[in-house]
Amino acid sequence: MLSDVPQRGLLLGCLIRGVSSTAYQGLTPTAYRLLMAPRAVVIGGAGFIGSHLCERLLAEDWDVLCLDSATRGSAPTLNAILRHDRFSFGRSDTSGSLDVDGPVDWVFY
Repeated sequence: MLSDVPQRGLLLGCLIRGVSSTAYQGLTPTAYRLLMAPRAVVIGGAGFIGSHLCERLLAEDWDVLCLDSATRGSAPTLNAILRHDRFSFGRSDTSGSLDVDGPVDWVFY
């Protein structure tokens, strides 16, 4: 069961994600962490600081959506993480409103 995952955190995570707490009973701690990973949107994530932030979040098992206009050409700073399964990149003009599918826990700008 989830002996090493605090039940309070389990219930809070399920409430935030809009899922009943019984849906996660019986999962291994690893599976639980994969399902309940926090999700961040990093605006300007193709730059030097943003790309390092993306790397750090991925190292801590976050789902990361990087949005950048990439007006300075390709984003060589992202080459190391473009193939990561918890990373996605979108070209977007971030000066206006943004629509992001799914839940978002943090936005870094």
